[in-house]
Amino acid sequence: MVYLSMSSDEWFRRTTWTEEDRSDFNARLKRTRKHNRPQYLRIQAAHLAGIGNHAAALELLEQFLGVDDASLELAQAQLQRAESLLATVNEADAIDAFRASLNAERARPNVQTETWLLYPWYIVETQNEQLYSEAHAILREFRELRSSAFPVSDYRFHCVKAVLLAHEGELAEARTHAEQALVAANAEHSGYRYHPESGLVQDTDTTVHQRVSEIAAV
Repeated sequence: MVYLSMSSDEWFRRTTWTEEDRSDFNARLKRTRKHNRPQYLRIQAAHLAGIGNHAAALELLEQFLGVDDASLELAQAQLQRAESLLATVNEADAIDAFRASLNAERARPNVQTETWLLYPWYIVETQNEQLYSEAHAILREFRELRSSAFPVSDYRFHCVKAVLLAHEGELAEARTHAEQALVAANAEHSGYRYHPESGLVQDTDTTVHQRVSEIAAV
């Protein structure tokens, strides 16, 4: 096998996915240590999802599930599956992947992803009221285990809480969370000296933000 010329880590960070890319990637993957393969698959999937090639990302993540043995990569890989499945309008499987990500975190509490915020966000964004109780339960369970490291995490948490509480008629408490969400949305510094712009809220042009703004104004 003649490999394409690239640096030691570029082979699993490709932003193209031709037949030649796929063949070269798999050939290189076979030469790596077995315990490293899940990470390489997940990272390559993330790069392809980043350019919108969700079909290829899902192909690699399915391959990941075939070689993974409950590694530290599993929770993040399932979150990536959920996001790519949503991008390909496969909502039922995306929900299963979100739940699988949370279960992987429960099995390894030292592993932390943003699934505990992103899945409830998806629930309120799609106004799937049948899952509102599940969203509540997830926030209660994981809020005690996870710290909101950046303004965007605080924003997502308070947005979801505001929408859920407003749905239950708890308007005063919902308004408090909505106001806290808007404060987080307007933050201009992450709170970290060396990464002042990391984790800031970038997109407020969403139906969730509009709803939260309405709740704050009540």
